[in-house]
Amino acid sequence: MLALLALVLLAWTPPQYDWLLLGGAAVGLAPIGLIVLVPGARSDQARVVPTSSLPTVVVAVGLVVGVLGIAAGPWLVLIGAELVALGGFGLVRELRAQRRASRS
Repeated sequence: MLALLALVLLAWTPPQYDWLLLGGAAVGLAPIGLIVLVPGARSDQARVVPTSSLPTVVVAVGLVVGVLGIAAGPWLVLIGAELVALGGFGLVRELRAQRRASRS
């Protein structure tokens, strides 16, 4: 889809090289798409998966705040980085609890 949008921009816009952004994103994401298509190893064990995860939401909000901080100033980037760090610690805690629960 990104490659198609890049081709449309290339065809209908003057040479401002905006299409390079979409084309570069398409080229960069293509290997990730191929990796996702390859099936992983299956195990017979049941996986412990949480129904909800607050640290994931905190990481996502921190990333959004950090990106908004690019326009607002470095103080907001630092707040976003703090939220990402706190969410990351929460994710590590959740992963450790999942592993502990799967062992018992």
